[in-house]
Amino acid sequence: MTDPSRILGIILARGGSKRLPGKNVRSLAGKPLIAWTIDVARACPRIGRVLVSSDDAQIIDASRAAGAEVPFTRPPELSGDDARPIDAIFHALDMLDTPIDIVVLLQPTSPLRRLTDVEACLSMVLDEGAPSAIAVSPVDKGPHYYGALDAQGLFTQADVFNRHRTSGDPVIINGACYVARTEALRAHEGFVMPGTRAHVMSPYHSVDIDTIEDFVIAEALLALRKREQ
Repeated sequence: MTDPSRILGIILARGGSKRLPGKNVRSLAGKPLIAWTIDVARACPRIGRVLVSSDDAQIIDASRAAGAEVPFTRPPELSGDDARPIDAIFHALDMLDTPIDIVVLLQPTSPLRRLTDVEACLSMVLDEGAPSAIAVSPVDKGPHYYGALDAQGLFTQADVFNRHRTSGDPVIINGACYVARTEALRAHEGFVMPGTRAHVMSPYHSVDIDTIEDFVIAEALLALRKREQ
Protein backbone atom coordinates (compact mmCIF):
# COMPACT_ATOMS: atom_id res chain seq x y z
CA MET A 1 0.00 0.00 0.00
CA THR A 2 1.44 3.36 -1.03
CA ASP A 3 1.96 5.87 1.77
CA PRO A 4 -0.28 8.92 1.08
CA SER A 5 2.70 11.19 1.77
CA ARG A 6 4.27 9.76 -1.39
CA ILE A 7 1.21 10.57 -3.51
CA LEU A 8 1.33 14.12 -4.86
CA GLY A 9 -1.65 16.04 -6.17
CA ILE A 10 -0.26 18.77 -8.41
CA ILE A 11 -2.11 21.66 -10.00
CA LEU A 12 -0.37 23.62 -12.76
CA ALA A 13 -1.73 27.15 -12.93
CA ARG A 14 0.37 29.69 -14.72
CA GLY A 15 -0.67 33.30 -15.21
CA GLY A 16 -0.99 34.98 -18.57
CA SER A 17 -4.06 33.29 -20.02
CA LYS A 18 -4.75 35.07 -23.31
CA ARG A 19 -8.31 33.91 -24.04
CA LEU A 20 -9.60 34.58 -20.53
CA PRO A 21 -7.17 36.70 -18.48
CA GLY A 22 -7.07 35.88 -14.79
CA LYS A 23 -9.27 32.81 -15.22
CA ASN A 24 -7.61 30.74 -12.49
CA VAL A 25 -8.57 33.27 -9.81
CA ARG A 26 -11.84 34.41 -11.40
CA SER A 27 -14.78 33.80 -9.09
CA LEU A 28 -16.86 30.77 -10.03
CA ALA A 29 -20.01 30.31 -7.94
CA GLY A 30 -18.48 32.24 -5.08
CA LYS A 31 -14.86 31.10 -4.97
CA PRO A 32 -11.76 31.27 -7.19
CA LEU A 33 -11.74 28.78 -10.03
CA ILE A 34 -8.57 27.11 -8.76
CA ALA A 35 -10.13 26.56 -5.32
CA TRP A 36 -12.61 24.03 -6.78
CA THR A 37 -9.73 21.79 -7.81
CA ILE A 38 -7.79 22.29 -4.59
CA ASP A 39 -10.88 21.34 -2.58
CA VAL A 40 -11.33 18.06 -4.47
CA ALA A 41 -7.63 17.18 -4.13
CA ARG A 42 -7.61 17.90 -0.40
CA ALA A 43 -10.76 15.81 0.06
CA CYS A 44 -9.10 12.73 -1.44
CA PRO A 45 -7.71 10.63 1.42
CA ARG A 46 -5.21 8.86 -0.81
CA ILE A 47 -3.51 12.13 -1.81
CA GLY A 48 -1.09 13.14 0.91
CA ARG A 49 0.15 16.43 -0.53
CA VAL A 50 -1.59 19.04 -2.67
CA LEU A 51 0.78 21.41 -4.43
CA VAL A 52 0.23 24.29 -6.84
CA SER A 53 2.95 25.26 -9.32
CA SER A 54 2.48 28.84 -10.53
CA ASP A 55 4.38 31.92 -11.64
CA ASP A 56 1.57 34.30 -10.70
CA ALA A 57 1.30 36.07 -7.32
CA GLN A 58 -2.51 36.21 -7.34
CA ILE A 59 -2.78 32.50 -8.11
CA ILE A 60 -0.24 31.71 -5.39
CA ASP A 61 -2.17 33.75 -2.80
CA ALA A 62 -5.51 32.18 -3.77
CA SER A 63 -3.99 28.69 -3.69
CA ARG A 64 -2.53 29.13 -0.23
CA ALA A 65 -5.83 30.58 1.01
CA ALA A 66 -7.56 27.43 -0.26
CA GLY A 67 -5.13 25.19 1.62
CA ALA A 68 -2.64 24.10 -1.04
CA GLU A 69 1.13 24.03 -0.67
CA VAL A 70 2.99 26.55 -2.82
CA PRO A 71 6.61 26.04 -1.75
CA PHE A 72 8.14 27.80 -4.74
CA THR A 73 7.39 30.14 -7.63
CA ARG A 74 7.58 28.48 -11.02
CA PRO A 75 10.49 29.94 -13.04
CA PRO A 76 9.76 31.98 -16.20
CA GLU A 77 11.30 29.41 -18.54
CA LEU A 78 8.64 26.92 -17.43
CA SER A 79 5.75 29.38 -17.59
CA GLY A 80 5.63 30.63 -21.18
CA ASP A 81 3.23 29.64 -23.94
CA ASP A 82 5.74 27.15 -25.34
CA ALA A 83 6.64 25.55 -22.01
CA ARG A 84 5.73 21.88 -21.61
CA PRO A 85 3.51 21.04 -18.63
CA ILE A 86 5.51 17.86 -18.05
CA ASP A 87 8.64 19.95 -17.45
CA ALA A 88 6.80 21.94 -14.78
CA ILE A 89 5.83 18.66 -13.13
CA PHE A 90 9.42 17.40 -13.18
CA HIS A 91 10.57 20.73 -11.75
CA ALA A 92 8.11 20.37 -8.87
CA LEU A 93 9.20 16.80 -8.17
CA ASP A 94 12.85 17.87 -8.13
CA MET A 95 12.08 20.74 -5.74
CA LEU A 96 10.40 18.56 -3.12
CA ASP A 97 12.34 17.24 -0.14
CA THR A 98 10.54 13.86 -0.07
CA PRO A 99 10.23 11.14 -2.73
CA ILE A 100 6.98 10.86 -4.67
CA ASP A 101 5.76 7.52 -6.03
CA ILE A 102 2.48 8.63 -7.63
CA VAL A 103 1.67 11.90 -9.40
CA VAL A 104 -1.93 13.09 -9.71
CA LEU A 105 -2.27 16.01 -12.13
CA LEU A 106 -5.49 18.01 -11.77
CA GLN A 107 -6.12 20.89 -14.15
CA PRO A 108 -7.65 23.95 -12.48
CA THR A 109 -9.91 24.45 -15.50
CA SER A 110 -11.98 21.34 -14.68
CA PRO A 111 -14.01 22.51 -11.66
CA LEU A 112 -16.91 20.08 -12.11
CA ARG A 113 -14.90 16.89 -11.65
CA ARG A 114 -16.04 14.86 -8.63
CA LEU A 115 -13.99 13.24 -5.90
CA THR A 116 -15.19 9.89 -7.25
CA ASP A 117 -13.55 10.69 -10.62
CA VAL A 118 -10.17 11.28 -8.96
CA GLU A 119 -10.53 8.17 -6.82
CA ALA A 120 -11.44 6.06 -9.86
CA CYS A 121 -8.25 7.09 -11.69
CA LEU A 122 -6.16 6.50 -8.57
CA SER A 123 -7.68 3.07 -8.07
CA MET A 124 -6.70 2.00 -11.59
CA VAL A 125 -3.07 2.69 -10.71
CA LEU A 126 -2.91 1.81 -7.01
CA ASP A 127 -5.31 -1.13 -6.89
CA GLU A 128 -5.28 -2.51 -10.42
CA GLY A 129 -1.60 -2.05 -11.24
CA ALA A 130 -1.84 0.24 -14.26
CA PRO A 131 1.19 2.47 -14.93
CA SER A 132 -1.11 5.43 -15.50
CA ALA A 133 -4.74 6.45 -15.80
CA ILE A 134 -6.49 9.39 -17.44
CA ALA A 135 -9.97 10.87 -17.40
CA VAL A 136 -11.83 10.91 -20.71
CA SER A 137 -15.24 11.94 -22.01
CA PRO A 138 -17.37 10.42 -24.76
CA VAL A 139 -17.34 12.11 -28.14
CA ASP A 140 -20.82 12.53 -29.56
CA LYS A 141 -19.67 12.21 -33.17
CA GLY A 142 -17.49 9.53 -34.73
CA PRO A 143 -13.97 10.35 -35.98
CA HIS A 144 -15.09 10.51 -39.61
CA TYR A 145 -17.00 13.71 -38.83
CA TYR A 146 -13.83 15.62 -37.96
CA GLY A 147 -11.72 17.76 -40.27
CA ALA A 148 -10.21 21.20 -40.72
CA LEU A 149 -11.06 24.48 -42.42
CA ASP A 150 -8.43 26.33 -44.45
CA ALA A 151 -8.12 30.12 -44.79
CA GLN A 152 -10.81 30.16 -47.48
CA GLY A 153 -13.25 28.19 -45.34
CA LEU A 154 -12.89 24.98 -47.35
CA PHE A 155 -13.37 21.74 -45.40
CA THR A 156 -10.91 18.84 -45.55
CA GLN A 157 -11.65 15.61 -43.74
CA ALA A 158 -8.88 14.72 -41.29
CA ASP A 159 -6.62 12.15 -42.96
CA VAL A 160 -5.44 10.70 -39.67
CA PHE A 161 -9.00 9.60 -38.88
CA ASN A 162 -9.56 8.21 -42.36
CA ARG A 163 -6.43 6.06 -42.21
CA HIS A 164 -6.69 4.92 -38.61
CA ARG A 165 -10.30 4.10 -37.85
CA THR A 166 -10.74 2.37 -34.50
CA SER A 167 -13.43 -0.10 -33.55
CA GLY A 168 -13.97 1.27 -30.03
CA ASP A 169 -16.13 4.13 -28.87
CA PRO A 170 -14.51 7.54 -29.54
CA VAL A 171 -13.43 9.45 -26.46
CA ILE A 172 -11.43 12.59 -25.76
CA ILE A 173 -9.00 13.33 -22.94
CA ASN A 174 -10.85 15.92 -20.89
CA GLY A 175 -7.98 17.11 -18.68
CA ALA A 176 -9.83 16.55 -15.40
CA CYS A 177 -7.44 13.98 -13.94
CA TYR A 178 -4.18 12.26 -14.83
CA VAL A 179 -2.43 9.73 -12.59
CA ALA A 180 0.91 8.02 -13.15
CA ARG A 181 3.65 6.21 -11.32
CA THR A 182 6.54 8.65 -11.11
CA GLU A 183 9.05 6.24 -12.64
CA ALA A 184 6.78 5.62 -15.63
CA LEU A 185 6.01 9.34 -15.96
CA ARG A 186 9.70 10.18 -16.21
CA ALA A 187 10.37 7.36 -18.64
CA HIS A 188 7.57 8.33 -21.05
CA GLU A 189 7.52 12.10 -20.37
CA GLY A 190 3.76 12.04 -20.27
CA PHE A 191 0.74 10.29 -18.81
CA VAL A 192 -0.24 8.32 -21.91
CA MET A 193 1.87 5.20 -22.30
CA PRO A 194 1.47 1.47 -22.97
CA GLY A 195 -1.01 0.16 -20.43
CA THR A 196 -2.74 3.48 -19.71
CA ARG A 197 -6.26 2.99 -18.33
CA ALA A 198 -9.12 5.42 -18.89
CA HIS A 199 -11.91 6.53 -16.59
CA VAL A 200 -14.96 7.74 -18.53
CA MET A 201 -16.62 10.86 -17.12
CA SER A 202 -19.97 12.26 -18.13
CA PRO A 203 -19.97 15.49 -20.17
CA TYR A 204 -21.88 17.02 -17.24
CA HIS A 205 -18.71 16.82 -15.11
CA SER A 206 -16.15 17.37 -17.88
CA VAL A 207 -16.43 21.08 -18.67
CA ASP A 208 -12.98 22.53 -19.42
CA ILE A 209 -12.94 26.29 -18.87
CA ASP A 210 -11.08 28.25 -21.52
CA THR A 211 -13.52 31.04 -22.43
CA ILE A 212 -16.16 33.19 -20.77
CA GLU A 213 -18.80 30.98 -22.39
CA ASP A 214 -17.29 27.97 -20.59
CA PHE A 215 -17.54 29.92 -17.33
CA VAL A 216 -21.25 30.59 -17.92
CA ILE A 217 -21.87 26.89 -18.64
CA ALA A 218 -19.94 25.80 -15.53
CA GLU A 219 -21.85 28.21 -13.29
CA ALA A 220 -25.16 26.98 -14.67
CA LEU A 221 -24.20 23.34 -14.09
CA LEU A 222 -22.99 24.09 -10.55
CA ALA A 223 -26.29 25.81 -9.81
CA LEU A 224 -28.15 22.79 -11.13
CA ARG A 225 -26.00 20.47 -9.02
CA LYS A 226 -26.76 22.52 -5.91
CA ARG A 227 -30.50 22.34 -6.56
CA GLU A 228 -30.29 18.56 -6.99
CA GLN A 229 -28.54 18.02 -3.64
